[in-house]
Amino acid sequence: MACVVWLAIGYCLLLDHCMGEKIGGFDIETIGIIIAVMGFIGIFYAFMIPKISDNIGRKPTLLIFYFLSFIVPLSMFFFPNSSVALIIFCLFASIPGCMTPLFMAVIPTRNVT
Repeated sequence: MACVVWLAIGYCLLLDHCMGEKIGGFDIETIGIIIAVMGFIGIFYAFMIPKISDNIGRKPTLLIFYFLSFIVPLSMFFFPNSSVALIIFCLFASIPGCMTPLFMAVIPTRNVT
């Protein structure tokens, strides 16, 4: 559930972050491109994360990728007026959504049986 809240708030904050005159100043077409890029990166993560989970295990995969997703709010806090935060957001913000099937379906069913 926290992952869904993170995604909803994250996309709302992205729009606010990008459209503000002081911070981003992007027009709506550029924001559409940014969100489309995030969607394509999310598709990549949706295939990559389960493969890595099969190779190195579920627990290390969860730790590695949630650490990467933790970098997103830190970058937006420490670099609020830069494109670095936007690039980090585009690269890592879709990780929690791709991790949801792993900790909501795979891990509970494997531990019960």
